[in-house]
Amino acid sequence: MIDILKNMKAILISGLKTNNVFVVPDINIVPVNTFPCYLLKDGDILNNFGMAATADSIMSVDIAILQTSKKAESIIMGDASTQSILALTKQVHVLLDRRLDIDTRVFACHCEKEKQSEYFSSGSVHFQRKILTYIINTHGARPCVGRQL
Repeated sequence: MIDILKNMKAILISGLKTNNVFVVPDINIVPVNTFPCYLLKDGDILNNFGMAATADSIMSVDIAILQTSKKAESIIMGDASTQSILALTKQVHVLLDRRLDIDTRVFACHCEKEKQSEYFSSGSVHFQRKILTYIINTHGARPCVGRQL
């Protein structure tokens, strides 16, 4: 999972041309003064161990996209000064859907679930968050088989 998160972060930083991509321990963290931002959180891993020290894994990664504006409507629809949460979501999909070079073991990557955008505010600042759940399927050597720590 560490390599998956590192590589997804690198792909997003490069493709979105921003350093506002963070691996976080909790998806509810809101960074200070870094918007739009993208939060990556490791999810469940389902392993199916096979013969000859192989394993198929289904891993999930949640990606929270956060955007802010002083006008609530521009968060959803966008305007001259604000990119909408929906446009930001589309950019993530363009970069990650069907991406097989996230790891040498990946044979499928797709967004399984996209939650509705959520609104919250702090003072006069409006926030919008959208959470995407990406599923990454891998096939390869079992973790730690024949490897030294």
